[in-house]
Amino acid sequence: MLVSRDSPVKKYAITLLGLVLAAPAMGQVPSFREGKITRIWADPSDMVVQLDGTGPCGSDLFHILRSATNFDQMTALMMTAAAAGRPVNLYVTGCDGERNIISHGAAGF
Repeated sequence: MLVSRDSPVKKYAITLLGLVLAAPAMGQVPSFREGKITRIWADPSDMVVQLDGTGPCGSDLFHILRSATNFDQMTALMMTAAAAGRPVNLYVTGCDGERNIISHGAAGF
């Protein structure tokens, strides 16, 4: 036997293999997601946009934090796109659980 049953090398290799296999399921952040807005929520801590597809964090909810420098502009853009039924392209910068945290975006007119 090349590596003993309780070898640290074997434990390290198994841990590394687990991380490699799990990586595709975790999603790629940062990344862009495109879709049509199906709902918008005004929340005490952020504005939430629901798209017709899921983001890299696992849900279809995309959060614009009120602390974001461009919060007012993003809110206006998302409401305009939703009212016009136009697709948006959102840049997901991170995850908070299954929440997709976005920093900026675009709307197609």
